[in-house]
Amino acid sequence: MAFGAARALRILLVVAGIAAALSGLAWLTLRGQTACEVCVVYQGREACREASAATVEDAQHHAQATACAMVTGGVTQDLECQRSEPTRLRCE
Repeated sequence: MAFGAARALRILLVVAGIAAALSGLAWLTLRGQTACEVCVVYQGREACREASAATVEDAQHHAQATACAMVTGGVTQDLECQRSEPTRLRCE
C-alpha cells in the first residue's frame, strides 16, 4: 500500500511540474504582446485584420499587410495599400 501511494505521489508531482512548465512557457510567450486591428479600403474594397507582436508598430504593420493582401491584386497594389492610411486602427 505504501508503494502505491508513493507512486501516485510521484505521478502527481510530475503532472504538476509539467503543468507549471507549460504555464510558464505560455506566460513568457504572451507577455508584452500588443494586438492591433487595422482596417483598410483600397479601390472600394475593405478588409480588417488583427495581428499581435512585441511592439505596437510591428502589430500594426502585420495587421495592415494582411488586410491589404485581402483587397489587392499584385505587388504594386499591395505596396500602395500598405503605404495608405488605415481607415481604422485599434491597438491594445
